[in-house]
Amino acid sequence: MAGRPNNQSGIIVKSYLDRFPDTPDLTLAKKIYKENPKQFKNIEVVRSVVRGYTRCISGNKMNKYYKGDAPLSKSPFNLPESYAETFEPYCISQSRILIISDLHFPYQDNNAIRLALQYGLDKDVNCILINGDLLDFATIAVTKKTGIIEVLVKSLMLLDSS
Repeated sequence: MAGRPNNQSGIIVKSYLDRFPDTPDLTLAKKIYKENPKQFKNIEVVRSVVRGYTRCISGNKMNKYYKGDAPLSKSPFNLPESYAETFEPYCISQSRILIISDLHFPYQDNNAIRLALQYGLDKDVNCILINGDLLDFATIAVTKKTGIIEVLVKSLMLLDSS
């Protein structure tokens, strides 16, 4: 298999992982291959070895080359630093909840919304949870002259009157 490291390949990859633990796999593989072209057949072989150490798996099976001593990234998904503040979860105590999402005002489908709300009335819901994508901000660039707030207010007023 192309990704199986021999001793020297594994040592090389581990040394780079020690020095660059948060570097994406492909970027690291390119660097390793550029600096060690005679040790590996191609970049994909290096990448496969790197993945074996960073992800601990190969396909759906546990990677047999992972010995538990390979460094894992502090952020294995390379997520940017978060500025989110901690918050207390809100508990919904209502028992009959209508969950809707993807309304995308001001590009909403009024017929679909009416059907959803009517379904909620028919089922005697006592809570409506809007599960994201309430607004569609594609119009921000277009509405700089009139202002996005005006567009949102008009959209919500239209919904209220329908």
